[in-house]
Amino acid sequence: MDEFGPDEWVARCRALAGRQVCWIVRAGGTERRYQGRLPRVALWREPGEPHLVLPPGATDGVHVLSEMELRLTPTGAGFGLTRRRWHEEADLDAIPLGCEPIRMRLEVLE
Repeated sequence: MDEFGPDEWVARCRALAGRQVCWIVRAGGTERRYQGRLPRVALWREPGEPHLVLPPGATDGVHVLSEMELRLTPTGAGFGLTRRRWHEEADLDAIPLGCEPIRMRLEVLE
């Protein structure tokens, strides 16, 4: 599948909602890969705010005993990847991606 930028994120997620995917994010010379499920649009916390549901331990961070939601979020310096436990309202933390251009791909796994 072709690469896209943050401006296409919501439309790409909407098209693949309900599927198992690999989300590949390239920013600042680093490539990150996350495998999980894009929930159906009706299960998004906010309209226009998709997230990837990851199995426990998939983010290599703390609080790995729970499924995690990973979102692309704007920050003052570009974008970040924000983690949240699926059953909580508050974000845990964010991985800053910086202000360099971000390129992404969504590859269907099923």
